[in-house]
Amino acid sequence: MAPIPAPVLLLVALDARDSTAARLPGALAAAGIEVAALCPDDSLMTASRHLAHHFHLDRNGSRRHIARRLARAMAELRPALVLPCDARAVSCLHALVRTADPRRGPLDRAQIAALTDCLGDPVFLDALRIPDETQALARWLGLAAPPVLPVRDAAGARAAADHLGRPGLVEPVSVTAGPQTVTCRTDAEIDAALAPLVRRAGLARSVRRFLPGGDRAAAAPVARVRPVADGQPATVSAVAWRGEMLAAVTILPRTPEAGGVIDLTAHGEMEAAAALLIAAGGVSGFIDIAFRIERKTGRALLTGCTPRPGPFSHLGGRIGADLAGALAARLRGEPPEDPRPRIPAEVALFPAGRSAAWPGILLDVPADDPGLVTALLATLPPDRSAARTPPRPSAAGRILRLLTALPGRPAAAVPRPGLLT
Repeated sequence: MAPIPAPVLLLVALDARDSTAARLPGALAAAGIEVAALCPDDSLMTASRHLAHHFHLDRNGSRRHIARRLARAMAELRPALVLPCDARAVSCLHALVRTADPRRGPLDRAQIAALTDCLGDPVFLDALRIPDETQALARWLGLAAPPVLPVRDAAGARAAADHLGRPGLVEPVSVTAGPQTVTCRTDAEIDAALAPLVRRAGLARSVRRFLPGGDRAAAAPVARVRPVADGQPATVSAVAWRGEMLAAVTILPRTPEAGGVIDLTAHGEMEAAAALLIAAGGVSGFIDIAFRIERKTGRALLTGCTPRPGPFSHLGGRIGADLAGALAARLRGEPPEDPRPRIPAEVALFPAGRSAAWPGILLDVPADDPGLVTALLATLPPDRSAARTPPRPSAAGRILRLLTALPGRPAAAVPRPGLLT
């Protein structure tokens, strides 16, 4: 019997310096997936030895240039899934799905349909990437989301702040309608924040009243008031196929002083909410869904989502929730594995948490990918790397020698305090 060919995934990365998905090729390759990337030549992703194919993309190429290169890559590989890997790629692929015309090319009708299948239900494209839209969708689904009150003037904003509690956050309905989010404690601060928004709205109404339907603009809110977030941030990193959540892991970040250390765990309430959102959006691929656990009530509020692989997408296998493995099994048509109990683990992200690895905490260094180790270390700010790394030997050289000296040792056992600082 002929072996089943490995499924092919095409990763699209436009931001060469974005490192959030740089670890994903290794996790996908370990799961038996053939990994291809459409990205600039200097993208961090190209440093990984796990890439089977690389399609060149101009760093500042136009949308049409990206569409041409994407059409060529899809025609050559016929990938099972196309995954945007940074914010620019998400926006670009969404725009291509909305505006592509198969009669004019370069994407043909089958390729446009495949992209639409990868990105999810077109009706919910904005709801999967714009926080306000995501929260509105969450409320529509009956999920808990931060309260928000639309207001038309300063008096309404003061009443909303009194109702929600002060300090409150005042933000414009449109990001071009004045200042960005302002934290307000007093009536004077609320009045100052609303004044330019009300003034601009008044000018807009004076113009719109001469247009059809312009009389309805008088009832439109000019700002939103929401309470200041208070609680523990959390993320559910999940993988899905056509609206079905295949696997998920919950991430609880430590305080900033912990230096890139996170807790990997399970949280039934948040993962069930993530599954509902994924089903509504028809999501395929990796997605990170953000929550905030209220300090007083312990309730998890859904605050937003990122419809692309995140910095935690490769970590689930450490606690028995291998996201890449679950996706590979579905693409090969294999039955899902029985859920395994997930044992929480403390992980120091690499390279940000390389100095925070002590007994009991895993350092998530890509031990089998030395080229990626070097590339990731090069992303550190100059002041941090200069302060923590002696001129000779370099941090990259020390890590590579450490990995060479300890063949076969798991990544968790490699680091010790002082070796990477």
